[in-house]
Amino acid sequence: MLAGDDLTPWNLLHDGTIVRIERDLADTVTVWIDVPYVRARFGDGGTLFRFRLLRCVELVYTPLDEPPISDLLMIASSEPSILDARPEAGVVVVHGNAGTLRLRYDSLALELDTGTAVPLDELRRVVRACWDEWQVSRTLPEPVAAALASPRPPVG
Repeated sequence: MLAGDDLTPWNLLHDGTIVRIERDLADTVTVWIDVPYVRARFGDGGTLFRFRLLRCVELVYTPLDEPPISDLLMIASSEPSILDARPEAGVVVVHGNAGTLRLRYDSLALELDTGTAVPLDELRRVVRACWDEWQVSRTLPEPVAAALASPRPPVG
């Protein structure tokens, strides 16, 4: 479990899209996040990340130039993107391309959609590998990047 003021999981899933939100219990909300290039590295056939927000007392999405939305189905149908998360007066504020999501909860359980818990350090390691590869592909000449991307068996 991660503390409700820990922004790390939201920031690690940069470029993610919230595709589903459900209230599991009176005070537990589950947020399903799609980040294909990160999720595929877990290799278990799943496609999404799942954040279970325990004792969630606030979840409001405000699209740009529109009124706030608190209905979970409407928020999910807007498919908010995740660019970054910042603290603001005891609330986690997730900024996206088309609006902001305000969340207040006591703790967060980070899981795969298959139900497997993911330690924060493991997610951090996987995301770091993704960004390292992206940086290499953006700075190396195309032939070099391609050669590095396709390993060949040793000769001899």
